[in-house]
Amino acid sequence: MYVSPRGRANLVVGVFAVYLLVEIIYIVSTLGEISLLQRIRDGGVYTYEEIEANDVRQGIIFLLYLCVYIVLGIVFLVWQYRVKKNEPHLGVTGTRFSPGCSVWMWFIPLVNLFGPYLVMKEAWQASSSETTDSWDKLPVSPLLGWWWGFWLISGFANIATQIFLDAEDVTAFINADLLSVAGSVIAIPSALFAMVLVKGISARQETRYQNAHGLLGG
Repeated sequence: MYVSPRGRANLVVGVFAVYLLVEIIYIVSTLGEISLLQRIRDGGVYTYEEIEANDVRQGIIFLLYLCVYIVLGIVFLVWQYRVKKNEPHLGVTGTRFSPGCSVWMWFIPLVNLFGPYLVMKEAWQASSSETTDSWDKLPVSPLLGWWWGFWLISGFANIATQIFLDAEDVTAFINADLLSVAGSVIAIPSALFAMVLVKGISARQETRYQNAHGLLGG
């Protein structure tokens, strides 16, 4: 049976808001770490207490970020699963991605570079209130491309960060932090676009269901 995705969408958006706050905190904190590392590299004044405080602060923020990221991933996938499961009950046929497949797409190497985008694209088109057998030819929101493009760039920046960390010298750590900050900055618009898409797809499903229900009731 059809189950409204609105509640799940609101939860996803709420966790995204927390995620954005943690990203901003991380950016500010890491910029402080970069300043400290630059002083160390250039022979400036610093104390070991300052280094220890920085390490503790960054460690706490990282754990907070990891917890929020995991929760965000869970609630997003629960919402996405529900959206895909609703599609047959909205009169949509011929979809390529099952609810389970839409979740596993995120975890399969290489497939996760394009699969999740295709799932969201299909969800957007299939939730249109326009009843047509050619629903897969319907236009999609340009935010889908922007969301996924920023997401991929942010991910690549985080992967590149590890290359500099492996060098284990101060300059490498500075470069790693700069890349990490860049990745976080790029992740912010991706998260904002995702919030709009989650609310948009959920609202479109609600409208489609209500329209169909009204026709049946008449």
